[in-house]
Amino acid sequence: MNLNFVTAGLAALFLVACEAKESPATEPESMTQTPDRLTGTSWWVEDIDGAGVIDRSKATVEFVEPGRVAGNSSCNRYMGGYEREGEALTFGNLAGTMMACPEPLMAQEQRFHQAMVQVTGWRIAPATDLLPLLNDAGDSGIRASRMATEDTVED
Repeated sequence: MNLNFVTAGLAALFLVACEAKESPATEPESMTQTPDRLTGTSWWVEDIDGAGVIDRSKATVEFVEPGRVAGNSSCNRYMGGYEREGEALTFGNLAGTMMACPEPLMAQEQRFHQAMVQVTGWRIAPATDLLPLLNDAGDSGIRASRMATEDTVED
């Protein structure tokens, strides 16, 4: 076999492979990733189903990494998974600690978990930087404000 023929063939394969890697137009749209604006954000819960929250109850929603959520549900810490596609958002089963707290906090925590199960969407309001977590009716089941970087949650 002619060595020049083999070398030319390998060079052609190399160029085709390099061009395929450099050209994003060859990737199907489903393979491209859009940035997840929730990952790495933490939010103070200000309202649950229009009933507000108990002052200093420390309810939070923290999107700790893609597909993982954690926080404080008023009395107990929780963690679990979420799925997000565009403005669609759903939470999986949330696991949590089981500490006892005063009855008003326990009732608020129950409302929090019920609202989280009903979440089907989200958006960040640009003018206020609030995060409404929306239900099927488009209502804000949970409304939260972005935590400042110096804010910390104390258990």
